[in-house]
Amino acid sequence: MTGPRRWSGNALADLPVVRQVLKSGDPTSEYKARALLLDEAPGSARLKKLRAAIGSSERARRLLAGRLPDGTIDKGPYRKWQGPHWTLYSLALIDYPPGDRSLLPLRDQVYDWLLDPAHLEFRQSLLLPGQEDRFRRCASQEGKLRDPRCREALELLAAKQRPDGGFPLELCNATTSDRLVTRGSRADWGPRGRTRTNPLVSIEALRVLAAARGHAG
Repeated sequence: MTGPRRWSGNALADLPVVRQVLKSGDPTSEYKARALLLDEAPGSARLKKLRAAIGSSERARRLLAGRLPDGTIDKGPYRKWQGPHWTLYSLALIDYPPGDRSLLPLRDQVYDWLLDPAHLEFRQSLLLPGQEDRFRRCASQEGKLRDPRCREALELLAAKQRPDGGFPLELCNATTSDRLVTRGSRADWGPRGRTRTNPLVSIEALRVLAAARGHAG
């Protein structure tokens, strides 16, 4: 498998993109880089401090800015990307710290939606040929890097590495906006486009490729 120029072991810390993330001031990017790429223990004092900082970060604040006084969001639970479901999903994506009970109203909105009898009606429970397992597949991400069918996808990912060692956010179907707009997100997810390195995408791509090399032995 063709891999990035430098991304295994201690060399990850020497990548320009990783060095930049570590001094960026963005607690989410730094937390992910240290935990996922540099193997720092989540229980360490530094990572605990970073994760706590994520809870009060600008990105987290913007994601939660649409809440009403009762803690709910007055939009359909699956409204992209500002409804309760996607708000909680986005908070998980940035490693928002656990234990925030102010999020319970959003959780309850999602539960009320998912457990509604309407989800058992025909179109919601439809099974298509070749997709008999789609409910399980859509509910989980399984580690299958040993599967030879992943080889081509991993090679394609590796080929997209930029000179600084990072990876681009080639396509984003969300518009950053403080207002409710179609497929809008209140949070800024970083640089976009094939010629620009995106820190969050880079961390995830490097993590996958490092794991793939580990599986390959």
